[in-house]
Amino acid sequence: MSGAVRRFDVLKGMTPGTRGGFAKRAAVASLGAAGGQVAVVVASPFLARWYSPSDFGYLGSFLGVMSLLAIVSTLQLEMAIPIPADDAEANGLVRLAFQLSFAIGLTGAAIALLLGLDPVHVGVAVVTVLGMSIFSTLALWCIRTDRFLVTAAGRLWLGVATVGFQIVAALMGAGVVGLVAGPAFGWASAAIVLAYRGGVDWGTMPLHRRRLLLRHRRFPMFTMAGAVMNRGAQEAATIGLLVVFGPKSAGLFYLCSRSITVPANVIASGASQSFVHQAAPLARDDLMGLRRLVRKTSLTFAALAVLPVIGAMLVVPSMLPRIFGEDWSETGRLAVVILPSVVALMACVPVASTLLLLERNDLDMFRDAARLALVVGVFVLAAQADLSLFATVSVLSGVMSVMYVVKVAMIFRAIDQANVGSSHMHDAEHGNHQEASSANEEVMR
Repeated sequence: MSGAVRRFDVLKGMTPGTRGGFAKRAAVASLGAAGGQVAVVVASPFLARWYSPSDFGYLGSFLGVMSLLAIVSTLQLEMAIPIPADDAEANGLVRLAFQLSFAIGLTGAAIALLLGLDPVHVGVAVVTVLGMSIFSTLALWCIRTDRFLVTAAGRLWLGVATVGFQIVAALMGAGVVGLVAGPAFGWASAAIVLAYRGGVDWGTMPLHRRRLLLRHRRFPMFTMAGAVMNRGAQEAATIGLLVVFGPKSAGLFYLCSRSITVPANVIASGASQSFVHQAAPLARDDLMGLRRLVRKTSLTFAALAVLPVIGAMLVVPSMLPRIFGEDWSETGRLAVVILPSVVALMACVPVASTLLLLERNDLDMFRDAARLALVVGVFVLAAQADLSLFATVSVLSGVMSVMYVVKVAMIFRAIDQANVGSSHMHDAEHGNHQEASSANEEVMR
């Protein structure tokens, strides 16, 4: 069972009043994340005029690779932080993940320098990986210890610090290095905020590394592979475009996609918080009620997205080039084929936690593996058939839309399977009860 599943198990055990408090505190954390994302979106038109599409292509690909390395650097041990009943053990996991990320990050940096890579580039990469991994570790600790306001402040600062650094770097003429160094500064400084305010005991308690690794070994063994596939599937589009079409095409896609999907994800993630609050008790006690809630939530948000998407498809093609500048003229055409996937995203993301509630992480892993394989297949096809950028992005958007729909279908299937299993268990218990009653009657005779 993964750490994510265990976190939802804790939610299931809460009383209605406690769950309400949890939902409010989780909403605070979501608002912090939303504020940081809004800062990134608002700054995008200015950054697009100071940096070239090629610069953004390198940025998107760099962040994709760094996010994968950040997952590996902690061996996903941070996902176990919410599990222990003892805060001392959870604190030990924080320290262990911290030490692992430093050890693996610095080892990788030493190897890169020995291979002759640019020290500045290596330094930016190491700071980014360490910032990402330490921030995610401390964010889970803050959630465990009910420091939701600290998490919100960290996520808000992450967005503001990133774009602030990029704007200053642009005014100083730093070029692509300044654009890429922005997230490094953002993640590192946000991690410092959480480290300072998170209440972690960094040294007074003994750290039993071997015992912690053995007890939570399933996270490096299983959870890490799933997380890498999930992140790889998300980042493969920008990296693949860089490889097949070059940095300019990757940058056009990255900024266009970010401008469209970030607002949708903010709305969908907020809806997901409310959904989990309602769905957690249903996953335990009323599977048919859970099915109805999933259906209602998915259809409602998909329907709410249809008209805005249609309207955006009419105005965005001429609007985006004006907002971003003449170097970004192709973003209008790309937006037309990316926008329809927003409807599928809005149908899926609000209910995506259902598989975790049902403890069906295996289905998520299979889907992520299939999605990654399909995205890689799109780029193989693009290279072999000499597809244009527009055609390739169209196929990618179709693949993403289909995989969102597939996940919703998997959710319904998982609920039905759980319901059948629950019915069989109930029938078996009823049969055992009848047999016991018959036996008691025989004894009485």
